[in-house]
Amino acid sequence: MGNPTRRPLPPPITVHQEAAAQAQHRVAGLLEAAGAAPAETQRLIAVTGAGAVEAAHAEGMEQEADVRPGRSDPFDGGWRGAVEAVTGWPAHIADRTVRRAQAVAEPSGCACPRQAAARAGR
Repeated sequence: MGNPTRRPLPPPITVHQEAAAQAQHRVAGLLEAAGAAPAETQRLIAVTGAGAVEAAHAEGMEQEADVRPGRSDPFDGGWRGAVEAVTGWPAHIADRTVRRAQAVAEPSGCACPRQAAARAGR
């Protein structure tokens, strides 16, 4: 028996990447024009993105319940394992996205601009 031939990985999905970047730029401009601080604008955009990732995660998890009746236990276990493998990372990505945005928005660790300003003596 030889080593199984590995198929090349598919390219990353980039269909909406440019449109999303343009939308983020536009939203950032609108929020800043309305008086939002740039860091708060970035945090809001990141939280919105994280929410989209969580929604994709939840939709993927719904597939776990989609095992058809009458399938064998090994099939059921394999299906659930595959769903867990595919959906495991989006939740971590969403959490990391929000943490990074909050760290940029408020280096003091506070998500509230007024409290951060009070700590800084402003």
